[in-house]
Amino acid sequence: MDLIRAAYKELHPGGAYAKGKGREFLAWSKEHFPKDMWMPMARAAGSRQDLAFDGAVPLFANRKILMEFLRSLLVPGSKNNLETFLYSVLRCNEMVALLRVLTLFDLVWSRPMRFLNGAASKLDDWGSDNSAEVLDLTEKLMVAVAADGHALLDPSLDPCAASTLTP
Repeated sequence: MDLIRAAYKELHPGGAYAKGKGREFLAWSKEHFPKDMWMPMARAAGSRQDLAFDGAVPLFANRKILMEFLRSLLVPGSKNNLETFLYSVLRCNEMVALLRVLTLFDLVWSRPMRFLNGAASKLDDWGSDNSAEVLDLTEKLMVAVAADGHALLDPSLDPCAASTLTP
């Protein structure tokens, strides 16, 4: 959460930090990486329970661009604690691994669950009562991932299909 909030503060064009470089970063990234995919930073203002997952996706996807920009700011004699923190944490292998897992969890489980719960009234043969079955499958998924972390990295993983979770 500290990383996501720090990235919002420093790099989001609408970040609520006077010394932030969001607008400069946006112009710099368009100039240096005009054809690369870009995901906007998650809004980290206020209290959001889903921020750890939603905020991890753009940090993981944009990491290459973020690192290049931050590296350009870290010139000898510069003393910006926020930029130093962001650069140090984003180059840490453990943090990159955590961002990857949070991104996978968000895309594989969290967003589909939000869709099912939000669209329940519009889907045929689906209601909030059906969520119990999905939660049972989720529990099986978590047990499988706890037993073997590589299960989360399997491209054929479908958390809503019982057949993918059988031992």
